[in-house]
Amino acid sequence: KLEVDPSINEYLRSIYEPNDGIDSISPSVKKIYNEMVDIALKHDECQQVRISYEDTIKATFNEISLDLDIIDDAKAEREEIQKELDEIVGLEDVKNYLLSLENLIKINQIRKQKGLKTNEISKHMIFTGNPGTGKTTIARLVSRMMKAVGILKQGQLVEVTRADLVGKYVGHTAPLTMSVIQSALGGVLFIDEAYALNGKAENDFGQEAIDTLLKAMEDHRDDLIVIVAGYDGLMQDFIKSNPGLDSRFNRFMHFDDYTAAEMLQILLQRADKAMYTLDDDA
Repeated sequence: KLEVDPSINEYLRSIYEPNDGIDSISPSVKKIYNEMVDIALKHDECQQVRISYEDTIKATFNEISLDLDIIDDAKAEREEIQKELDEIVGLEDVKNYLLSLENLIKINQIRKQKGLKTNEISKHMIFTGNPGTGKTTIARLVSRMMKAVGILKQGQLVEVTRADLVGKYVGHTAPLTMSVIQSALGGVLFIDEAYALNGKAENDFGQEAIDTLLKAMEDHRDDLIVIVAGYDGLMQDFIKSNPGLDSRFNRFMHFDDYTAAEMLQILLQRADKAMYTLDDDA
């Protein structure tokens, strides 16, 4: 038997956000439920539990009092992501673009909750720029951010190149590509040097990989984000080479080369994390 103290109602009211509706309290309710299950499993002699709120939620039973873990994991993760974004040197345009996309998604979620019309938001992205400019780092943060806002279920990043998608003989490419896609469902599939899929040779199977990818993007539009990356001009040519690619990828993020000052800042930042000190001569 579960006895709920009025202080619990007050707590739930305090964290309720009208714009987010039931979503604003669902994580806390779920955590309370999971904690009750844990008590039931560990204390099979327990017949009644009383929960109340005093700085945190307390469960009292059999003269035992426990503080329940009610931290909002998604909120804590989002704060950690923001901290990591702030620590990234440079890439201001990329970071601002990410935050604007997140806001757009949140607005869509609010409109949906209120029964208003929403526009389909394309979340697939194109990262352009030279190697070593932070594309993989940002892709990893994208996967975590999209999970934190409720777009993705898992938030994992699966990083591949042409070699992971294109088979060596007829009939090999589609199953190989699908296997990679399956491993990325619920997260982000990051294809580096994606332009290499656009093979020109007659016996090249790159187009088969692209066709399989495009179909999967349609079939799993709510639980898969695809990010393709590579050099500027080559990526532009790659997207324009196929009408399917051109219609699905319309979010370009350009990663500028780091300046000398930014590279020095990165070095000092890494040295500090590794507990090294550079003297003036160094």
